[in-house]
This record gives sequence, structure tokens and C-alpha cells, in this order.
Amino acid sequence: DRGWFLGAKSGQPVTLEVLISRTTGKPAINMSAPIRNEFGRIVGVASIVSELDEISSEVSMTIESGHSFSYIVDTNNRVVAHPDPAFTTDELRDLSEYPPVAMLRDGQTGWVTFTEENGEVWRAYVSTMENGWGVITQEKESELLATVHQFQRISILLIGIGTALMFALAWFTI
Repeated sequence: DRGWFLGAKSGQPVTLEVLISRTTGKPAINMSAPIRNEFGRIVGVASIVSELDEISSEVSMTIESGHSFSYIVDTNNRVVAHPDPAFTTDELRDLSEYPPVAMLRDGQTGWVTFTEENGEVWRAYVSTMENGWGVITQEKESELLATVHQFQRISILLIGIGTALMFALAWFTI
């Protein structure tokens, strides 16, 4: 009943399918091809499976603080790797309607801004890999710009102190 088997059985030269492995319960990619006899008749299916644990562990390492994270979606917008295992346990969650994934599939790449249903504003960097998979890194805008806002406050404070010192020096000089 798996797509990789049915594709090879129907004669497709190569079939790729991202799925949850029935053996390990983890995301995997399966590549298959038909086996033909000397008459060209399909007599079997060859299959190679690779677990996506390495990708998932790399994605999990991207979380450094707060609400920043990265994830990967396949060509069907299903989560292949995500730091939250709930996205890749039992089934690969479809994120077609999630704003950064929708923007990616509309051809937008690079920095995008979107607002979630709860009103939280996020910034995301979206890009497409050669195989059509999407890589998305996102962070709350408030956290992303926190250091910029802190720098602005310190700069305004220093400008105020400098201006006060200049007026004081000018007062004493006059």
C-alpha cells in the first residue's frame, strides 16, 4: 500500500517517498525502482530506505534561544524534520496552509514576515533546495529585534548624556 512500492510496480523508473517508517516510527525517505526480467516484465521491486535522523538532529540544534527554530518540508509541504517531534511522529504533518510554507510555494524566498492567528508577528527565512524541499527558519519578530531595540535605547541615552555634558561645558565656558 506504500507509494514507493506502487510506483515501482507500475513501471516508474524511480519512485521517491518521504514517510514515517513502520519499523522505527521515524521519518525516512524511500527510493525504489522496478526489477525487470530479460523480457522487460516487472518481477520485483528494489528499495533503499534512509532514515532522516541526521537531518532532524541538525534541525534540532538550531534552537538557541526562545522561539527560534528551523524545519524542512518536502515537495508536498509535509514536515520532514522539525525540532518538535510531534510534527514527525505517527504522520508527517502537512503545513501547506502555514504562511511561510505557502509563501515558499508561491515563489517567495529570502526574508518574509507573517502574522499568526494569535496576532504574533514572525520573521522567517525561506529557501528551496535542489530537490524541491523547503528550508524555513523562523523567529518571533520581537525576539529578533530585541537587540536592535536595546541598542537604540542605549544610543539615545548616550546621546542625551553627551548633549547634557556639551551644554554644561558650554555653560561653564561662557
